[in-house]
Amino acid sequence: SRLLMPFILTKNQVGTLALLDSVSSVLSTFFCLGFTQITLNSFSNFKNEKNGHSGYFAFALFVTIIGIVLGASTFIFFKDFLIGTEVSNQTIQAFSILLIPLIIFQIFAKNMDIYLRMLYSSVIGTFWESFILKILLLLILIVFWSGVIDFEHLIYLYVVAFSLPGLALLITAVSKTGKLILPKKENFTASARKKIYGFGLYGILATASSMIIISVDQLMINRMLGTDALGIYAIMFFAGILVSVPSRGVKRISVAVLSDS
Repeated sequence: SRLLMPFILTKNQVGTLALLDSVSSVLSTFFCLGFTQITLNSFSNFKNEKNGHSGYFAFALFVTIIGIVLGASTFIFFKDFLIGTEVSNQTIQAFSILLIPLIIFQIFAKNMDIYLRMLYSSVIGTFWESFILKILLLLILIVFWSGVIDFEHLIYLYVVAFSLPGLALLITAVSKTGKLILPKKENFTASARKKIYGFGLYGILATASSMIIISVDQLMINRMLGTDALGIYAIMFFAGILVSVPSRGVKRISVAVLSDS
């Protein structure tokens, strides 16, 4: 779908979609609160299918909800800084409110995905992110190109499409957990909490810094040159991302196996 964007959308429209993606990705990654590292290092102590994995799913929801509140609040507070207030940013300003559901469902998607991966259900996240989502985006672009919808409706459908994986992974996580219980206090002793805080802090620094490195240039270009320039840059940047695609599937399953070992 990204390969078709330059032929269907204007530079400003491509830049608007790219900024929605980059801002929501940076904030959602940061406000997952290091849950990926926490899960990789701690889940083996909870894993027990017969007792609902000792309430780890409830703990995952607790961390996720806190992250959502902090992420949405941060965006509202720093909205002008993140998307700009210049005339060249008028299009993204008009749709900025849609970043809130994007942040919410991307946090759900990331946290539920690592939980499912630790249950050896790594294909589900890939299926939604790399197959269903791509098909939906392609269909949305085709419908827009055919003149059935305008760009405003394209944006709304784009946000819905990016929100679906988070919702689907949440429902799947509930079904995979089986027995839904609250975590017990003995699972969160003082030493265990100290380790969780440490893993969470490391996770925030590790994952957020890598995402910022990838996305900060798009935020800077939007602020300094405008959304049109960002549209050009986003297409060229995507060409470089293609080389990393083969490694994603290997990484998704390998981390769960290494963590258990």
